[in-house]
Amino acid sequence: MSEQSPARHSYFSYLLLAILCLLGVQVGLPSLSYGQLVDYDDFAGPFIDPAKWLGNESPGNNNNANTEAMRHIQEGALRLYLITHGGVDIDEGRRTSRFGLQVTLPEFLTAMQADVTIAQVAAQSCEANTSETRSRAQLIARFFNDGSSPGPGDSTGDIFAGIQKVRSTASGDRIEAFAGRCSNAPCSSSTVELFFAFESPMIMGQTDTLQMIWDDAGSQFLYAVNTGTPEEETVALSYAELFTNMGPPNFNVGRLRANNSVVHCTASRKMAVMEALYDNIRVNPEAVPPPDPMAPMGVSDR
Repeated sequence: MSEQSPARHSYFSYLLLAILCLLGVQVGLPSLSYGQLVDYDDFAGPFIDPAKWLGNESPGNNNNANTEAMRHIQEGALRLYLITHGGVDIDEGRRTSRFGLQVTLPEFLTAMQADVTIAQVAAQSCEANTSETRSRAQLIARFFNDGSSPGPGDSTGDIFAGIQKVRSTASGDRIEAFAGRCSNAPCSSSTVELFFAFESPMIMGQTDTLQMIWDDAGSQFLYAVNTGTPEEETVALSYAELFTNMGPPNFNVGRLRANNSVVHCTASRKMAVMEALYDNIRVNPEAVPPPDPMAPMGVSDR
C-alpha cells in the first residue's frame, strides 16, 4: 500500500463531508469534526484483533521498570494494566514507561476516539524529589514532522498530540489535552508546547469519551470530552505559530497507552499504577484496515 500525504487525507475528509451534507446526512461530532469517524473496534471478540492492533511496550531505558504489564479483552473492553517502579539510588528525576496497543495503519490516522474508564490508579511522591509522579491513560499519535529531522529513522521534529486521563502528585486527577515535539532521534526526549486541562473531572470508575482530531488545513488539534452529550467540553489548540507541516513523521504512532512516570527516591522505592479500560474505538475511515481472514477464532483444547 502506498503512503498517502497528510494533504491527501484532508482532501478526502473534506470530500466525504461535502457529499454527506449534500445528501442531507447529519455528520457526527459537528462541533469538532471536518470528517466522519467510523467504528474501529469494540473488543467484542475473545482476542485482540491482529489486523487492527500491534502490541507496544517502551520501558524508557534498558532496565525495564515495568514489573507488571498486561493487556487483554475483559468483558467487552480492552484492559491495560501497568505497574512501574522508580530507582532508589538518587533523589532527582524519574523513570517513564509505556505500554499499550498501536493501530496497524498509523500513517493514515487523523482522528481517534475511545471510551476510557480508570479502574485503578496510584502515583507515589518522594519528599526529597521535586519531580512529579504521573499515571496516565492516553490516546496519542504522531501526525507530521516539522522538517528538522536529519533523515530516516530520526524522530527529531515529529509532532505528536494526545488526550489523557491522569493522576499527578503535583496537579491531582485531571483530563488533559496536549501536543508537542520530539527532541531527539528516538523521541525519548520531547517538549509539550500546547496544553489544556479540561474542567470535566477525572473520576475513578467513570467512563468518559475522549476524542482528538488533527485539522491539518486549520493547523490545529481538536479535542473533546463526552462529545454529543450535555456534558460535552471541547478545545482547539492551534500550532500555526509553532510548527510547520513538512511531511509525514519519521515514526508513525497511533496508540491506546498506559504511561507511568515515577520518581526516584532513596528513602523508599516509589510506584505508579494505571489500570484502564478502553472501548468503542472510532477513527477516520482511511485508518481502518481490511478484515483479517486468518484471525484466530478460539483456543484449541489440544
